Amino acid sequence: MSFTVYSRRRSNMTEPQTWESGANEEGYTSWLTDTGNRVREAAASLADGLGGSMRPEVVQVLSGARVHRRGGYWPELHLAPLVHGTMSGTEIDPRIAAVGALVWAGADLLDDWSDGDLKTEWAPDRLVLAVLGTSAWVPQRAIASFDLEPQMGSRLHDLVGECCLEMAAGQRDDLLLGSTMAEPAAVEASVVGKNGAAQALYAGLGAIAGGASGKEVAHWRDFGRALGAVYQLTSDYQELFHDPEARDLRAGRRTLFVALALEQAGDRRVELTRQLEAAQRDPNAIEAVRAALRRGSVAKAWRAVLQRHVDSARRALDQVDGHAPWAARLRQVVATRSPTC
Repeated sequence: MSFTVYSRRRSNMTEPQTWESGANEEGYTSWLTDTGNRVREAAASLADGLGGSMRPEVVQVLSGARVHRRGGYWPELHLAPLVHGTMSGTEIDPRIAAVGALVWAGADLLDDWSDGDLKTEWAPDRLVLAVLGTSAWVPQRAIASFDLEPQMGSRLHDLVGECCLEMAAGQRDDLLLGSTMAEPAAVEASVVGKNGAAQALYAGLGAIAGGASGKEVAHWRDFGRALGAVYQLTSDYQELFHDPEARDLRAGRRTLFVALALEQAGDRRVELTRQLEAAQRDPNAIEAVRAALRRGSVAKAWRAVLQRHVDSARRALDQVDGHAPWAARLRQVVATRSPTC
């Protein structure tokens, strides 16, 4: 497999240097490490150089951002380069992928704050401004600073704006659902809006920079949106049943699995609701409610929703022509998220 690595010399758009990694796992693992490092370096450079008067806040947000590691693959760092490689056969300029990393860093901070998971102290007004600077203002300034064809720059600007609005709407819906008796369809929609739109952004950045047509970009965004839903649903499941701190249960969050369980509870709905409320107050009630949630066919219904999004991601990949080695890696990413419960 041939990859292209951009040189580290300072320029507005770096020139590529090609190296052969072969189609082996060792070469791919090395590429993941190198690419992740370069995208993070590029994001840090953009934050430092374009943060303006908000530079201290933007740098702080980026330095505190979590990387959602999936083995050696990090969606926030690697999806755009993989999509770009599928379209063009070469790797993306790391600064374009870094635009997605910046958006993610700000959105992740806001999500942690909203969920009560924030580990550092932020004054609310400063936090909101820091999120805007990191997710909106610096990414748009970055795109404007790149030496791009005007049409490509315009498409990237539109993509970032559209996806940020989708992510904001998903976060809003997630907050509005809170601990209410949300319907499963509403919970699923908020997941697609919040995490799906983020992955759609990463995929769209890679597609546009890789020369994709408008129709192809739409397919790539569909792919990212479906993949993001799969990530969030599986993450919620792991936290629900395997998180030692049981944060979602103790916070009373209505994830899809919980919403499905309540929908299917029938005469047990009142009792299950009481158990969920007890788990918020009493750590000793957590295992009992986990057992109650596993009853019946809830797991089967949850797997069906997850499989629907996996299938959507695969169909979207089928709609685009690309360089086989890179596309194979994307199919591998989808395959590792197949439904398990």
